[in-house]
Amino acid sequence: MKLAIRKKVYTTALWAPTTCWITFASAIYSAGTAQISQESHVPYDVANAGTSLLIFGFALCPMLWAPLCEVYGRKWPALAPYFVSAAFAFGTATAKDIQTILITRFFAGVFGSSPISITGGSIVDIWTPRQRGTPMVCYGITIAAAPTLGPITGGAFIASGCGSGARVLSSSSCRSMPSSLGTSSKHVSSPWPSIAGGFLTGVGFTTIFQPSPQYVVDTFIHYSISASAIVANTFVGSMVAGAFPLFVWPMYKKIGIDWGSTIFAFVSVLLLPIPFLFFIWGNRIRARGEFSKLSTYWSSAAVNPRADLRSDMGNHSDKGSRIDRHGSSYEHG
Repeated sequence: MKLAIRKKVYTTALWAPTTCWITFASAIYSAGTAQISQESHVPYDVANAGTSLLIFGFALCPMLWAPLCEVYGRKWPALAPYFVSAAFAFGTATAKDIQTILITRFFAGVFGSSPISITGGSIVDIWTPRQRGTPMVCYGITIAAAPTLGPITGGAFIASGCGSGARVLSSSSCRSMPSSLGTSSKHVSSPWPSIAGGFLTGVGFTTIFQPSPQYVVDTFIHYSISASAIVANTFVGSMVAGAFPLFVWPMYKKIGIDWGSTIFAFVSVLLLPIPFLFFIWGNRIRARGEFSKLSTYWSSAAVNPRADLRSDMGNHSDKGSRIDRHGSSYEHG
């Protein structure tokens, strides 16, 4: 934490895009799923498994990389697997059959997950609790933006390969298309409710996703296990995300987009109270955990800076563990 601000910003700026690459890779594949299915002569669901396998890979193996980075440091447990992941990404690009694509996608996720499990702990190492908010938000933005940009980028590459270039788009037939847009279907109403719903969905995702890593890091920082806590959070989310491509497409084909999206809306409504439960009873919940109870004292310090927390924290420290003035833990000799 004694690094110069310029060095901290430089380090964070390198970690953020390093982490977002693997989430970008998970999404860019979706733009070519139909083409892979056609060229490999396999059902669409089988080709779509390439997305799920990569996500499953970076859901499972952070549980290996996080303990390694907490024992051996942040640098090599991140860079060495990252290089191996890039090699498997080249293998996917040169694959001749669906088996090779699926295998290389899985191992690209396995080794590419190392920055996901390490970046949160690295940011904690160099920024104080008061400074950490902005770096964590910037880090979260890169992770959230990558899956959004992935299909757009992949679609652009595929379209350019199919001949949809500037020469085609500037032809007279293409220029006349916007003037003929519209529909006479009775079931199609104004598009604005759908646009507003998509916007609000994005806002809801951002407001939940951005604070979550920060909350996890601040909860477990005092025992230097923030990287492992991020991994646990990533594991649950990634396992759910990896399962979605396997059943969403068949579900939409069977029950339609209307009811399929309505099911997810009902699930979101059921989960809506959870953030408010943490907001109201978060201190009580953390106080019951062996590794999270110290975070309740720092929450009290934010409300009452004059509170004498040293004596209280000393009574709740584990085996000589002490807290420095920045909120980091260390073991005295």
